[in-house]
Amino acid sequence: WDFVSLSGGYTTYLTKKKTLSATGVYSYSFYSDDTANLNKHRISGSIGLRLGGFRNSISSGYLFGGIATFYMSNNSYYNIDLLKSEKLTISTQPRLGLFWGSQTITELIRTGILNFTTISTDVFQQLNTELSIPVEFSFGDWDIEVDYTFSFPNALPNEESLDQTGYFSVSLGYLIGL
Repeated sequence: WDFVSLSGGYTTYLTKKKTLSATGVYSYSFYSDDTANLNKHRISGSIGLRLGGFRNSISSGYLFGGIATFYMSNNSYYNIDLLKSEKLTISTQPRLGLFWGSQTITELIRTGILNFTTISTDVFQQLNTELSIPVEFSFGDWDIEVDYTFSFPNALPNEESLDQTGYFSVSLGYLIGL
């Protein structure tokens, strides 16, 4: 495992038809690697739009506890119910995600035969595009989601092109009605 994240948040609908929502979330991450400067804290917010089976969410967040940074993302989903019964719902929500973030690029530049200087530049750019194929099993207030995500990273300035990757994830959720 790389990390475990615990999150809590609140969502409210901004329209009577529940087509527009706002969400705020705080997350704390436990990392398996004790590397310095990892951000364990995240505060994020999003605005969501729901029209039938289509959903779009624009999010932004601030990560801190190490070297602070921020990000923005846009995720578009389409909900497809595969099975719907009184006790069990199985659905999928294929997702296309675009992710922008800030990073500091540090370069070592030769200024003489034995002299070097470092130049640090902060950049904010699109860092990644993702295509996700999840399957969600809902049992009343409990949800289990199994997901495979294809990741298409964008290289930073002066960086070689990056390989596409993929990863598998599992999540467990419980809905607390307030």
